[in-house]
Amino acid sequence: MSSRDQGYVEGLYEDLMNEINEAMDDLQQEANRFADKMNDVMRWLPGPVCAGMVYAWNKFLDAYNKVFDETQKFLAQPGSAPALFRIGGYWDSLVGAPVSDVQAEATAFGMDADNKWTGSAATAYGDAAEAQGRALATVKPMAEAVQNALKDLAWGTIAFWTSVVAAIVSFIAGMIVAFGLLASVLGAPAAPVDAGATALACLGFLTAAVATALAFAEKVNAGLVGLQQQLSDNTGMVQEGGQWVWPRLRSSGTWQIAQ
Repeated sequence: MSSRDQGYVEGLYEDLMNEINEAMDDLQQEANRFADKMNDVMRWLPGPVCAGMVYAWNKFLDAYNKVFDETQKFLAQPGSAPALFRIGGYWDSLVGAPVSDVQAEATAFGMDADNKWTGSAATAYGDAAEAQGRALATVKPMAEAVQNALKDLAWGTIAFWTSVVAAIVSFIAGMIVAFGLLASVLGAPAAPVDAGATALACLGFLTAAVATALAFAEKVNAGLVGLQQQLSDNTGMVQEGGQWVWPRLRSSGTWQIAQ
């Protein structure tokens, strides 16, 4: 990832985190405003009606507290999409690309051994260089797989928080509508019921967002299983004493310039 792209992701994620924190503050303010207005309105309503409103309000608080607690739980460990992108880039720039260059050199050296020298030393060197080239060739695909997995996790994190922001914003909008019902005596009894329905809808949105995030994480985890297989790939390695080791020159042997 280029520095420009990295800067974009960092800015995007910072804005997203600011939005969710501001939305949570706004939601709390709307809930307090609603409670104050409802208490004021109930002074003019009959006792049985007020009892129904209080019951509906308590139901609202149950759902509201669940929304608030769940969101705060995730905010305590929000993850870092920029860090995931950055580390993924390191796997490419500091591992995959440099090793790929070394692999190209090892292959070229092996060809030189075949083309310019003859004898047992040349053969041993050519065989070792070829094996090293094969071993090195497995590193770049592995580094790319790690980078892609980290990028997927980063975008998944961004998608999750985007869903959370949308859920909280919709909750705030619903609270504003419910607050409007308190402006009339006829509409006031339905106001806490409407607020409760909005809270339950938001809780449903959050549950769906969490379920989607978990499903995505399982998908990424399945990809990591394949990555583990790549890490266990012994292509180009040689077995010595029950262990796989780096291929190296077996014997100095003899050599001469090829004719």
